[in-house]
Amino acid sequence: MKLNQDGMNKKTIFMIIAVVVIIALGVGGYFYWKKTKTTPQEQILQTIGETGEILGKNAAQGVLPSINNPDVNPISKTNPFKDIKTNPFE
Repeated sequence: MKLNQDGMNKKTIFMIIAVVVIIALGVGGYFYWKKTKTTPQEQILQTIGETGEILGKNAAQGVLPSINNPDVNPISKTNPFKDIKTNPFE
């Protein structure tokens, strides 16, 4: 058996590193799986919510004046000095 400077065999060091890496991958995979795991009920609720948003946008298009309409009010652009601030104490 060949020992390195610390008195450990190279094969033993390699095995310890391999075990630590496997445990770290297992713990990381477990937490990733727990985070992404959704139940069928959660998937149904998410699908219903997305469908409701799509239907709401489609139903309101053309009915509500505030959606996707340009600013056509000419009075809001008539005063060129509206944004000028003056300091009365200077």
